[in-house]
This record gives sequence, structure tokens and C-alpha cells, in this order.
Amino acid sequence: MLRFLLALVFFSGLSLQAQKDRFLKEIFDSVRVVTVTYSDVYQDAAHKADIYTPAKDTAGKRPLLIYVHGGSFIAGDKGSADCVDFCTRFAKMGYTAVSVNYRLGTLMQFMQSKDYQMQTVMRSLADIKAAIRFFVADAKGNNIYRTDPARIFLGGYSAGAVAALHTAYIDSLSELTASEQQLLKSSIGTLEGDAGNAGHSFNIKALFSLAGALHKPEWVSPGEEPVWLAHSRDDGTVSYNCAPGLGLPNVLELCGTGKLMPALRSKNVLYDSMILEKEGHGWPSGGNGNADFRGALDKITLFFYPMVAPKATQVSEISGMQQGIRISPNPASTGTILRISTQHTILFVRLYQPDGKMILEQKCSSPKNEVSFTIPQLPPGIYWMETESGCAKLVIER
Repeated sequence: MLRFLLALVFFSGLSLQAQKDRFLKEIFDSVRVVTVTYSDVYQDAAHKADIYTPAKDTAGKRPLLIYVHGGSFIAGDKGSADCVDFCTRFAKMGYTAVSVNYRLGTLMQFMQSKDYQMQTVMRSLADIKAAIRFFVADAKGNNIYRTDPARIFLGGYSAGAVAALHTAYIDSLSELTASEQQLLKSSIGTLEGDAGNAGHSFNIKALFSLAGALHKPEWVSPGEEPVWLAHSRDDGTVSYNCAPGLGLPNVLELCGTGKLMPALRSKNVLYDSMILEKEGHGWPSGGNGNADFRGALDKITLFFYPMVAPKATQVSEISGMQQGIRISPNPASTGTILRISTQHTILFVRLYQPDGKMILEQKCSSPKNEVSFTIPQLPPGIYWMETESGCAKLVIER
């Protein structure tokens, strides 16, 4: 009997630890993958999705994470290495992760017409929305895939990231010019699209973009979805700044992370970024075989964690323990009194914007291991706290 009780305590401890690590670590050994047609209008390969779920998971609801493949809107597939590795990783951490196909353009037409390019992007927008509505409808019904409509995340690589950003940040017809509205009408009808599953509204919790861009940074508005961005400055396919897609003058202009960050800051939209220097465009394409891809997944994990974890979880234990610095509470809000502690003495505390500009410095009258710091009036976003021990990330929420 004693042996049984000891075993019960041991396995209960494992279960509690696994739940604490959920959404942070791969707590499941394997995943199940099923392929479905997500549209109730189109029954073709362009409207199929691979659904990755953690094997032996007992959770009734899981965050839904949609991954959109790249391929310049004329190629690519949901089974690419980056799609498989990304979805496997997040399913093992406790998400329902989904890799989707979407309608692609034909090479000859795509290269000959900017209007056709815009229509192709709009068709991808319609398909992504239909895919999300598929899971919202399921959650309202049999809940086969056990998704939580309150926790929907979206992103992708290259064209997939472009499609995801446009899906989230084109909010109304008024943002489009008259000619763009006409292109939308002729391609997908309305902003809800033509790919079906009508009548199931949703909100996206947050986004991620691997080498993605928007056609127009001004489509970022106040109150938009938080976004995590990764880009290499020397990307010649999807520019870090603004340039024609694929580096070709006959392709629509795309504005990447370097131009999106100022737009996000100016509209007080929460974001974080990973900027590379000389990795070009293809670094995510090999999936786990690329160290930067693995690093990006680590950072996306931490960016999404405060949005999926139970409120009681101390985020500071996860994202604020860099270089031995502890910040509590984290996330915080304007006016909050932070407690900053280190294993070493503190002589100063500095607060920085994401671009490295110092906002405020507080000097200590005498060396201490713990100090208090009041957050000034600031827009929501990712900031940095610095002491002699190094830097730690601080999330300021609304």
C-alpha cells in the first residue's frame, strides 16, 4: 500500500509539473496528425489542412495555432519542413497546431499583373479565414479538435506570413482604395471571403511573422493584434524595409519588419522582434535544421505564453530571468511598482524602448540587491530593463 501511495504522489507530481510547463516545453512525447478539408465550398487540395494534436492529452480546450506555408503565392505546401517542425513543436507543448494550404496563383499570370497578385493575396486571406471558422464551428459543435476560440494564433513564413498579416490587419473596406475594393469584390466578394463556414465570427489573439510583410504599413491601426516579427536585414525576396516582392519591379511592393516596427510603435501595438543580419530569406525553410528557426520558435513560445497561460502563472519566472534579473510583476501596466532583484548589487536601473533608446534611469543611493521602480506613462509593448547584471524583457500591457 505504501509503495502504491508513493507511486501516486510521484506521478501526481509529474502531472503538476507537466501542467506548469505546458505551452513552454514539449511535455508530450508524440502528436497525432489528421488531414481535413476545411472549406464547405471548395473540396480541393488547396483547401486541406493538417491538424497536429498532442497524443494522450486530456485538456478539454487548447489554443489554436494556424501556420501558413510560403512559396511566393505560386508554390508551396502544408507539408514543408518548416510547417511540420513548427506544428509538431507546438502540438507537443499543448496547442492544436494546424498547417493549411490555400489557393495559389499561376506563375505566368502572377508575373504579368499586379492586380492578379493582389487578388491572389486576397484569396489566401479568404481561405485562412475559412480555416479558422472551421475550428470555431467545431468548437461550438462536437469539439473534435478541442480548440478554444478565445485563444487563436496565426502566422507563417514568407508568403504565408504576408497572408497572415493581411488577414489580421485589413479590418475594413475603408482601408482599401476604390481599385483595391474592386479587386477584392471580383476575387472573394467580401472581406469574409468566399471559402465558406459562414456565420462563425472569431478574433485573432496574436500573430507571428517569419520574413513577412504588409503591402501598406498604414494598414496597422490602434488596437491591432500583437505580433512577433523575425527578419534578416539582407532579405532580397521580402524586403526588411520596402521594396517590390521577389526583388522584381513588376511585383507589388512589400514592407517588412523594418518598416512595420515604427508603424506598430506609432499605433501602440504590442510587438517583439528577432532581427538577423546576413541570413537572407530562406533561413526558416529547412525547419529544425536551422538554428535561427529553432531560436525563433523559442521566442514565439515566450511571446505567446502570457496570452495562453493561466493568469496565476508568474510570467516573470519565464521571460524575466535573463542574466539573473528578476522582474515582478511581468507583464505589468503603467503606474505599476516593479520589484527588480538580482544576485548582485544594483547601482542603477534603466528602462529602454525596443529600438534601444533609453527612456528613464534610476540611480540607487546605496548598493542593493532589490529595488522598486515605477513604470511611467507608456504605450503597451516590449521594453527592456537594465542593471549591472544585464538586461531583462518587460512587457507593458494596456
